[in-house]
Amino acid sequence: MNNGNPARVLGMSVINQELNGRIAKSDATWPASLYPDSVSSKRMKKIKKQLNIVGGRLTDVPEDPTRKSDLVAPLVRILQTIVAGARGNADTTNTREVVDTYGMRLQKWVVDNLVSPDIVIKGTGSSFELPRNREGVPSPGQTVGFTNATTVVEVKLDRQTNDFQETIGFKEVQKMAASAKEIFLQQPNRIFVRTLIVTEKHIRLIQFDRAGALYSPLINYHANPDVLIRLIAGLSSTTEEELGLDTSVWWETIDGRKAPGYIMVYHPVTKERTFYRMRSADPFLARDDLCERGTRMWDVKDDKGAQLLVKDAWIEEWKTPEHIHLSKVVGVQGVQQLVIYEDGTSHGMYGEIKNFRPECTSPKQWFQNKSFQRVVTVRYGEPMDSYKSKTEAEIIAAFHDAIAAHERLLDSGILHCDISLGNILFGGGDAPEGLRGILIDLDYAVRHQYYTSPTPDFTAGTRYCQSQLLLRSHGICGRPGHDYLDDLESFFWALIHLVYRVPHNNCAAANKLMEDWRSDDMQVSGGMKKAFLDECLKVDHIPGVWSRNFARMVVELHRFIGDVVREKEAIMGDLTCWSFANMRRLQSMKHLHYDFVLSIFKDALPTPPAKHWRHPMPTSRQNI
Repeated sequence: MNNGNPARVLGMSVINQELNGRIAKSDATWPASLYPDSVSSKRMKKIKKQLNIVGGRLTDVPEDPTRKSDLVAPLVRILQTIVAGARGNADTTNTREVVDTYGMRLQKWVVDNLVSPDIVIKGTGSSFELPRNREGVPSPGQTVGFTNATTVVEVKLDRQTNDFQETIGFKEVQKMAASAKEIFLQQPNRIFVRTLIVTEKHIRLIQFDRAGALYSPLINYHANPDVLIRLIAGLSSTTEEELGLDTSVWWETIDGRKAPGYIMVYHPVTKERTFYRMRSADPFLARDDLCERGTRMWDVKDDKGAQLLVKDAWIEEWKTPEHIHLSKVVGVQGVQQLVIYEDGTSHGMYGEIKNFRPECTSPKQWFQNKSFQRVVTVRYGEPMDSYKSKTEAEIIAAFHDAIAAHERLLDSGILHCDISLGNILFGGGDAPEGLRGILIDLDYAVRHQYYTSPTPDFTAGTRYCQSQLLLRSHGICGRPGHDYLDDLESFFWALIHLVYRVPHNNCAAANKLMEDWRSDDMQVSGGMKKAFLDECLKVDHIPGVWSRNFARMVVELHRFIGDVVREKEAIMGDLTCWSFANMRRLQSMKHLHYDFVLSIFKDALPTPPAKHWRHPMPTSRQNI
């Protein structure tokens, strides 16, 4: 059940960085407005009687506990009373149980030093399963974890929290974010995660979604037991939509574990629902980011057995949805082909984040709305990341055809903007020339406008493959927009990264270079890339596992990219006043640039065509 993601462990510093600037506070009306129909008035009265409310207090809660452990067991009993009372007749298919997890170590997938929550409401049903690790191996002896949590609860003492110090609320959000990240990853159809902080007197609700986190003020649940009851009833609902789960993705269940089910796509134009059978219970790609796009990719097949790919992602409302770009390139050879799509802005309560978040009352609270997008495309071969099982010829051919596809994409009016090893697929099997390498993922694609200046703080792409010029000029007004030369450079960095990632590469200098290229600091990443392009790369510098022919190809591409970068930088100068005319002149040589790069790869193939003629190195310097 391995989902194909590279194993990595994340510390709290990474989570805090993800949430930086993305934490907002609601007013007290938000929790009170949720789940209005979760408990009928008749059940509400019955639950209150069972909770032993006397003199405006839930008497089963210690009034003045000295330790957190004094609270956990009483709160578990109270929450279980609410869960049982709200549900009525037992449903053996979709069960809910409050579990004391204080001191337990729940199965984690990515968060290092994870402090498990104190209480978990455990569920069964299509979206839940018994705990396991990321590779699908069951967790011995564990029956509760992030794979089957409807919500998690952190218990605190009142003296440890308040609403007067903003940093306290932020820290509580950051701590709960670790559990939320695990739930998002271990329950891949999660739309949002709602968690609770509970003290001897108060309750705080925290919501995590792909825009960030929202937390409520502390609410006295002794004075407002209805709020407590409705929240717990809603967070343990047997209606999975109320829990923030996407029910268009559902699984079959065998002995408490997920088995491949179906993904439904609703077409907003035809109003038809199409069902695709999963080929694996896990997505083969699941990004572990907390509040970015939350990309999920699934292997599926249609009713005729054709292998397809379903991609889910949350897209900023100012970005052009991927399906619009894909619709324009239907029939373009070497570019991912669209089958059907679903646009969350067209229907559904959970299609846009703003639909399940209250409006922010403070202008200081930043919020970026996003919409859910699902595209179904043709399924190709493995990503370039799987190069270890490929021959040199297959790698060279895949790069050649992907670059040729990039030119065709550009000719159709679209610039990719996110070239990386993960976005180049092998054609698979006996793919013919032109389809040996497939370009995918138009999430960050734009209509190409070479001479305009983009938003200064927007630099799209995958860090280790971003062009050094975009990285070094990030945030500088007046820089040229992202252009095809930046993408050609990204192809080079993808190749170089592959070259130095070979197994048994013990070159400390090369490993340090790759670490610097991936740096979160754009100036470090860009500066080290520029230094590498300015070096005189020789065949002997390429790891010996690659053939001399392959090494010569890398060296020649390095020389070309370095020359073009320097030519472009000469035009730009210090960015205070650069010539549009000279930049247009450089970019008017687009087809010559592509022809030259493609000829480098073509000549490196084991049996190049007889009498192959290579274009001379294109340059426009004599015209500047």
